[in-house]
Amino acid sequence: MLFCLEKTRAPEFFAISPVLSEEPQSTTMISSAQAPPSTIFAFGISVAIVADGMGGHSSGEVASSLAVKVTRDKFGSMRNTGLKPGAYNDKFALETNQLGFAVQLANSVIYETGNSAPENKGMGTTLSAILLVGGKISIVHIGDSRVYLFRDGVLQQVTEDHSLVMEHVRKG
Repeated sequence: MLFCLEKTRAPEFFAISPVLSEEPQSTTMISSAQAPPSTIFAFGISVAIVADGMGGHSSGEVASSLAVKVTRDKFGSMRNTGLKPGAYNDKFALETNQLGFAVQLANSVIYETGNSAPENKGMGTTLSAILLVGGKISIVHIGDSRVYLFRDGVLQQVTEDHSLVMEHVRKG
């Protein structure tokens, strides 16, 4: 798995992966994209989140930080409690529903923060999150921070950009 972002500043990044230890709930938090993917997606349930504030907007950095923090914290609390989101989709695993709910909450928090002060007006961010549970991957994706799959020497884009430019391309 490869995250490919063509941006000028570093995106917000968070990953959490259970590690083997004597403590049953031990986890490793990785706050930089420099760690090799094998350490990020090592065991059990793992999630990686990349958010990149929209360039040109003064509060893009605030939006990307909020996106990662709210998604990470809400997903973590729902995983710990086993909470089932109200808008549950039976087509997907509990963990996928929880991650989707956490991202929707992050979107609401960013929207409200953007409307709360003039300096935050119009702020926004991309977000791509990958959840690995028992060998199955779920992807949550908003914006143009792409997710790619690298398998057998082939790099394949698995997300579609959500941007005005891509919308024009799709329409021809």
